[in-house]
Amino acid sequence: MVNCPKCGKENPEDAEYCNNCGVFLKKTKSEYKIEKNIEHFGEEMEKIGKKIEQKGKNIETWYHTKFGIFGPILSGLMALVILLIVIRLFSYFGTNKAWMISVSTFLENFIILFLIIFLLSGFSSYFSKKYKGFRFFSPLIGTVVFVFWFWVAIRILEILSDALAISFFRTLSDIFELLIIPLAFLILLLGYFGIFVSSVKHVDKHVSKKTETKTSESRNLDYKRLYRSGKERILGGVCSGLAEYFRIDPVIIRIIFVIGLIVSFGFMILAYLIFWIIVPRNPNHEW
Repeated sequence: MVNCPKCGKENPEDAEYCNNCGVFLKKTKSEYKIEKNIEHFGEEMEKIGKKIEQKGKNIETWYHTKFGIFGPILSGLMALVILLIVIRLFSYFGTNKAWMISVSTFLENFIILFLIIFLLSGFSSYFSKKYKGFRFFSPLIGTVVFVFWFWVAIRILEILSDALAISFFRTLSDIFELLIIPLAFLILLLGYFGIFVSSVKHVDKHVSKKTETKTSESRNLDYKRLYRSGKERILGGVCSGLAEYFRIDPVIIRIIFVIGLIVSFGFMILAYLIFWIIVPRNPNHEW
């Protein structure tokens, strides 16, 4: 028998993965030590992130409570003032630099559009937290905001390419133009998928509050870690693994993947391969 160095559970001599926690057993002590240090680092960073997130939520709650519906207007005007300062700085220091004058002119020409985007982002965040029904529009608004800023980046790259005669900027802007549509569809798809998953979890929590005991089937569907599944896999088990993690039908995940594959012009294939590489397979399934 082999004791797992992570959880201490006994496993058969020929076992590659721990039956309890899923950790790979055939590693050297130094590898386990490095892995443990990385795990500790991740836990500490997660705690720091939660503290920052909590403080941010407290500030945001105070902000919305203090200013209410006028909060997004105030934040939008503040962002506009910062943008105007940037424009003036570019105009002042860019007297002998054509690219700075061109960038400041571009920003100034679309100043009203920038204000609309600032207000749109602010009101979207406000109404999403205030009214649950508004969450349905959040992914669409988020996609619009993303496309706008992506377009700004493309225009600035084109300005730099023309003013500085650097072909790399033109190549980069051409690549961004090719990616803007598939990335927009991907963000939109992931946004609505997130709403769907959160709705399913909310229903599950509501049902569990009314149920005093869990059945053995529900216990088997409680996953603490994301694995690729070997039960209903077609290729790498990514879609079925996501379905097990979110406790939904694998067919739904596959339908979403196919739709994403079409609208992203094949970009989802790369995402699938990345998941296939980084997500471990479930040690309790046959492969």
